[in-house]
Amino acid sequence: MKAVANDEGRYSIDVPSAQTVLNFSFVGFTTQEVTINGRETIDVQLERSAQSLDDVVVIGYGTAKKSDLTGAVARVDMQQFSKLANVSAIQSLRGVTPGLNVGATTRPGQNPDIGIRGTNSLSGADAQPLIVVDGSIYRGSLTDLNPTDIASIDILKDASSAAIYGSQASNGVMLITTKKGGIGSVKPTVNYTGSYTIQRPTSLLVPMESDEYTEFFKDVTWRFSRMGPDSLQANPNYNITQHFKSEDIVRGFNEGQNNDWWGGLTRTASNQNHSISIRGKSNDLNYFISGGYTGVKGFVINDDYKRYNYRINADAKINNWLNLGIESFFTSSDYSGASPSVNNAFLLQPFAPIYTPEGIFKLLREEALILIPIWIYKLITWKKPQTW
Repeated sequence: MKAVANDEGRYSIDVPSAQTVLNFSFVGFTTQEVTINGRETIDVQLERSAQSLDDVVVIGYGTAKKSDLTGAVARVDMQQFSKLANVSAIQSLRGVTPGLNVGATTRPGQNPDIGIRGTNSLSGADAQPLIVVDGSIYRGSLTDLNPTDIASIDILKDASSAAIYGSQASNGVMLITTKKGGIGSVKPTVNYTGSYTIQRPTSLLVPMESDEYTEFFKDVTWRFSRMGPDSLQANPNYNITQHFKSEDIVRGFNEGQNNDWWGGLTRTASNQNHSISIRGKSNDLNYFISGGYTGVKGFVINDDYKRYNYRINADAKINNWLNLGIESFFTSSDYSGASPSVNNAFLLQPFAPIYTPEGIFKLLREEALILIPIWIYKLITWKKPQTW
């Protein structure tokens, strides 16, 4: 049985028993269930609910029915990406949202470039979309936002968003909504999310070892290592060490050193995420409190990133005319890791010394280079790709 209230909110309905439960609902308000318990008159005052895209679409300056909305809007429910071990929420959107282009990153914690339907900037100085978090324009890095704190992301992709945010929306708008306490009466709920993943490249270019390097280098320097009219005879007087730039490298070659520069600069990468939150709602208080930690160890040693996240979203009803609320977060990111260049692993000979005779670390990149064009040197120091 259904009944519709008139303009003054009055209604009348026949019920089968005194224990019947009435369900009161209206678009934009919280649904309430009331048991009759033998009463003949029941007055209900509905509370405004959080804006739900199931009934309406938030368009910045108000709401509209989905059927009436003419602009291009894409909505991403972050719940479906909760099992992905991503440092940034924007990484989860790569390849799943039409019209949204997310660039690649080269180190942990880096904020990727974002494009919505291309670039619409004449100068090209600012081609990033406008970011709006819980109704406020956000100028910070998306990497600072904890992905587990985000409930949904709405993307305004066409020119109609300029009617809301002006010229700032020329490259599109991303509306980010964080989690709140809940709808209706919700008991305190504690939630923990954790993950630990390891990462390895799908293919590797590994430098040659000493024996391979020495034999192939003879072919590269064939004018010195070969003799005869057809240059196919080995030169018995050829000495490879004549091309070396220091006595340390000559000594390392004579001692048969085989330093694994590649193995010394790389490792198995790892990514761990931990997040704990408590949320709930009563008649007078709606709250969501969370804390999180993210630790990333990149494939190259010392390419590290750490992040600590804290968030408080709360709304309190003080009396009939006063409500107080707070939506805040604090992020501490550690970018102190200085990533070395893996090019050194290909530009150093395997018998180049790592330490001086006194035990001091020594990286003689210039001395270790052979006097041949650099592109040839790379060819002779690379093996064929290996697949894990």
